[in-house]
Amino acid sequence: MKRLLLLLSVLIFTKCQQTVKNPIQNNNNNAIVIITTKVKDGMMSDLVAFMDSENVLPVTRKFKGCKSVVQFVNKENNIHVLLEEWDSVESHQKYVNYRMNEDESGAAQKHLTFAVGGTEGLTIIGNNTNYIYY
Repeated sequence: MKRLLLLLSVLIFTKCQQTVKNPIQNNNNNAIVIITTKVKDGMMSDLVAFMDSENVLPVTRKFKGCKSVVQFVNKENNIHVLLEEWDSVESHQKYVNYRMNEDESGAAQKHLTFAVGGTEGLTIIGNNTNYIYY
């Protein structure tokens, strides 16, 4: 529950800098993806450096349909978070297909090496739609 509240708080904080009088409903085709990683002790700085490397988040951001990527760290819980916004669920699915089947860098598999328990330490909340910025 704490993790969900943290993620929601970050999402709200990210967009709170936009001052609006009325809620703005985005195109319902947009998709928000939240990826949390429970990071192995002592490996957070290595994970952040890995994400910053030329084959990871810069590739994600340049992928067709990616509108934004936010990377942040929760030191108290040793959690690394990625918040991605895509122009559509289909664009994100194409990106996932690329990372899992075509990406020669092996970034998706390497990401798991930083997670406690491999896939057990990774949570993906994907393709969330119908959201409203306030």
